[in-house]
Amino acid sequence: MKQRGARAFPLTTTRMRVLMMAVTRNLVLMILCGAWTCSQQVHLRRVQEASPPNGTSLSSSEYEGLLGLVGNGTTQLTSLYRTSVHGTSYLDLLDKVGDAKPLVLVIRKDKYVFGGFINCGIQLPDDPTDWHRYDCDTWYFSLAGHFTQPTKIDITGRGQINEVNNQWVLVAGRNADVGASAKVFVGGDLHLGWGDNERPAADIRSCSQWLHGNDLPEGYTGETMYQGGAVFGGSEKFMADEIEVLQVGSDMASADTEEASVQGSLPDEASLPASEHEGLLGLLGNDTTDLISLYRTSEHGTTYDDLLDSVGDAKPLVLVIKKDEYIFSVYISAGLRLPDEPTGDHEYDCDVWWFSLAGHFPTPTKIDIGRGQWVHVAGRQGNAGGANVHIGGMLDLGWGGSVSGRPAADIRSCSQSTDSDDLPAGYTGEWEYGDAALGGSYEFMADEIEVLHLVGL
Repeated sequence: MKQRGARAFPLTTTRMRVLMMAVTRNLVLMILCGAWTCSQQVHLRRVQEASPPNGTSLSSSEYEGLLGLVGNGTTQLTSLYRTSVHGTSYLDLLDKVGDAKPLVLVIRKDKYVFGGFINCGIQLPDDPTDWHRYDCDTWYFSLAGHFTQPTKIDITGRGQINEVNNQWVLVAGRNADVGASAKVFVGGDLHLGWGDNERPAADIRSCSQWLHGNDLPEGYTGETMYQGGAVFGGSEKFMADEIEVLQVGSDMASADTEEASVQGSLPDEASLPASEHEGLLGLLGNDTTDLISLYRTSEHGTTYDDLLDSVGDAKPLVLVIKKDEYIFSVYISAGLRLPDEPTGDHEYDCDVWWFSLAGHFPTPTKIDIGRGQWVHVAGRQGNAGGANVHIGGMLDLGWGGSVSGRPAADIRSCSQSTDSDDLPAGYTGEWEYGDAALGGSYEFMADEIEVLHLVGL
């Protein structure tokens, strides 16, 4: 672009004053920008130094926030157990956690991320049919959905009128199935494997939680129930999307974390642990390929509008779906192309293929689907064959069921099947109606759906 010639003006007193004000303003902006850059560099160095441990569901920001609550610059966390990877029963948890201590329990439900610290670990009773209650240093914390920043929550009971002491843990033996309403009680206000009528649930993700309002730090913006009590999962009783148990202060993860960081850094805010991220990159591209996390149901909401608002017209896309121990995904080269009318639908040709990250093959595996190279998306008020998004004729998001014929309100409601002829050798996952069910069954409610933008392919 050609530069215009400078035009000379006489420097009157008024113009001189305006010039001095402009110079002063620019100097102030330079100082402020310099300070901001310095603070950002410090923040980035801290994030780089605090790499999440291998196999964790924690994003970089969540891991950094948790470290700020549980330790110092030398503290490390080791991921021991995740419901989406190792199973959802109490025995699955016990087998992975063992006698490790101290422990951090991280619980995800929709946009909420919170948990509890247990200094003494899980101490089982001598009798496997009995229960064991023991004193222990415990406290709760919030990482997302309740405060403006990660927050530690003291549960000593000093804020309550009757000063109830919640510094204890109650755990069930491996075969205990009556006598208490949950498998694990943390501090009296957080229960895992919550059932009814003094009989725990089979699924450890069935939770109950309520905290007296007097124990809450200032600034709480989450849900409340009777007596102003805080319900960190959005309600007193809820089914968690994910539960993870980590050990504090272990050096076991350092080698794995260092190796994973060399393979490629995790996308910011992603739910993928390092091992899944590495496997995904190995299937998608080369050394220059990068992933940007655009949307997560647990972070941005579970409606179709939530997904569309976060993803926009980005392309190509990778959709990652987690259900119990199964993790699989789909690649869409053309992104989500909405119809012109919000009540309409749009079907278009598109490069599509599946891949498995966990639960179906010994290693991450690409699945070619030659007959399903198309995508069908609904408008914001439309219908794509009973779902919001229909991919390759084999995956539906926001599936409302064949009876209703309308999309579900929750985008995590899915249906999926893969023709056996398209499967590579070595498949060990579930089958239904003679087809592979990557989510464990033909219809299922996903624990998490994430959409990533592929860059540099």
